[in-house]
Amino acid sequence: MPSISTPSPSPVSETSQDSAMSILYNVTTSDVLVIKDVINMTTSHQPTTSLNVFKTVTQLTHESNISLFTSTIPSTETAANRLRPSSELSFLHTEHFLVWFTLNLALAIFIILGNGLTLAAVSTTRCLQTQANMYIVSLALADILAAIYLLLDAVWVLPVTGSAFDDCKSLCLLKQGVLYVCLSSSMITMTCIAVDKLLFVAAPFLHTRAVTPEKTLVVILLCWVVSVMYGSVVSYVNVFDQTVGCQMHKVLDPTFVFYGNTTPVALAVFIITGCYLEIVRIVIKQRKKIQAVNQLCDLDRDSYKKSLRLFLTVLGVFVVCWSPYVVQGFLLYVFGRRHDYRRAFLLLALLNCGLNFFIYAWKNKDFRAAYRRLLVDRCRPEPVIC
Repeated sequence: MPSISTPSPSPVSETSQDSAMSILYNVTTSDVLVIKDVINMTTSHQPTTSLNVFKTVTQLTHESNISLFTSTIPSTETAANRLRPSSELSFLHTEHFLVWFTLNLALAIFIILGNGLTLAAVSTTRCLQTQANMYIVSLALADILAAIYLLLDAVWVLPVTGSAFDDCKSLCLLKQGVLYVCLSSSMITMTCIAVDKLLFVAAPFLHTRAVTPEKTLVVILLCWVVSVMYGSVVSYVNVFDQTVGCQMHKVLDPTFVFYGNTTPVALAVFIITGCYLEIVRIVIKQRKKIQAVNQLCDLDRDSYKKSLRLFLTVLGVFVVCWSPYVVQGFLLYVFGRRHDYRRAFLLLALLNCGLNFFIYAWKNKDFRAAYRRLLVDRCRPEPVIC
């Protein structure tokens, strides 16, 4: 009898096995064992055609690809979440950057010109080199440091150069540290000026004997040492992250930002208010004593008005400039409400550094004479006695 030839399963099985194994690269680990069982059944017992094998493997692969695609969705969302801060970061350097750059630059120039003129007047006029004006010089230096911060912030606002502060931790913390040094030194110096005026009015003879230029210099140096130490705290309380930008409320610890901004302002307002109120009280008391002896009321009334005007000017300008920024920091820390005008409020607070030139120097007739000699009458000789 003629032999009946049966198809050899090996070529089909080998082809099916090779094709199936090539598809295994797209299948999850949980389906590998199932596909191997299908291949083993093909090679051992049942003469399953390659078409059935491919149908089975293709069905498993299709289901696995769906599960793989589904599992990649969360990672895609995570990647989008990672990219979202960078888009916000670019938004910081594109939204009205020209406006903020112009405001920072204009305010910095205003502060440098006013306080630089004060330093030039004191250095070129010998009669202005007194113990009381040493605090004016220290305040002018602190205000110029605030102008340096404004220049750094103007560079950060620009899209071209802003990434240098966002990527470099040291540069970003330097910018924030300069701000805290200049603000703390300005607050401390203004407080020292108020205390010095109080001692001069309350105990003029004691002030003349006890308060010397050497002791005043030591006090000023201590003020700057404390200010530098206070500004260096940003190196220890920072939470720097390149994805959020060099912003104070995101780079520094929120608790430090709140108490670090509120406490110096509150202490300065409290001490300055107490000193000038005491000065006004002493002036009123002296006015009553003089009025009881003679009738020099006009001269005494002018002195009273001058003291009251100085108190209202110093405290009024200080409160108006700093109140919005402090209130905004309170809302941000307590309620988590981030006001859109926080940068404008900081500029308003730093405007106080420029107005100090008019409060403490321009209203002094000796300083005005020195300014006039520097700007207009350069040929006029320096006065021997102011």
